Amino acid sequence: MSWRFSRQLLIVLAVVLFLGTIGGLVYWYKKPGPNCFDNKKNGSELAADCGGGCARVCSAEVKPLVNLWNQVFEIIPNTYSVVGMFTNPNTNLGSPSARYIVDYRDSSGRTIATTTGVTFINPGQPVPIFTSNFYSQNAKAAQVFVSFTDIYWQRVDWAVPRVSLRRTNLELLPTPRVTIEVTNNESFDLENVKVVVVVSDADNNAFTSSATVIDKIKANDKAEAYFTWPLPFTTEAAFFDFYTQTNVFNIPHR
Repeated sequence: MSWRFSRQLLIVLAVVLFLGTIGGLVYWYKKPGPNCFDNKKNGSELAADCGGGCARVCSAEVKPLVNLWNQVFEIIPNTYSVVGMFTNPNTNLGSPSARYIVDYRDSSGRTIATTTGVTFINPGQPVPIFTSNFYSQNAKAAQVFVSFTDIYWQRVDWAVPRVSLRRTNLELLPTPRVTIEVTNNESFDLENVKVVVVVSDADNNAFTSSATVIDKIKANDKAEAYFTWPLPFTTEAAFFDFYTQTNVFNIPHR
């Protein structure tokens, strides 16, 4: 190997080494740091791209919803309403979109129909699932099972709207009608306020239900809501339990 060729080879190697060093330094300073979209568990994450500082919630962070009870009510012959009562033990987690399924069964436990729906879940609050107008001509709906099939969990670091209510009137004849006063205790308007009522006898056995939605309640204002039934009660009503729901994901927050 001639001296001239050796000198040229050393120059080329030096240039390559210099460019490689510069490229490595540029990559080192500009490479992305730990983030919530790199499919890696890094930074403050609890698992890959979830938990810690990431918006996505890890499954290990979520406590399952508690199903307190399910009940089917025959409102008129062969037509039913359903209440599935859940509670959310997660005080800082909720869902703007949660899918559920209602499984109607006869007295033998055989499924006669299923329906589906979508609701929201507020953090740390009851989650009443109400459905109505289910018609079954050939089989009586004697029992029902409500379950969630898909819940999109999100962190919630703002307060659930404060709503209070007061029953103002009860009429039983010719058909039942209950009137309540719903108060918006917030400094902003509330929309689509849902109220579910469960009516029970003296032994606290629920025997019917109903629900209504108030389109809008202005800030620090009140609105009336009404519940009606097409037929007289065949059981004496002793308790009226009301459950209000306002979607925490649709309210102003910082």
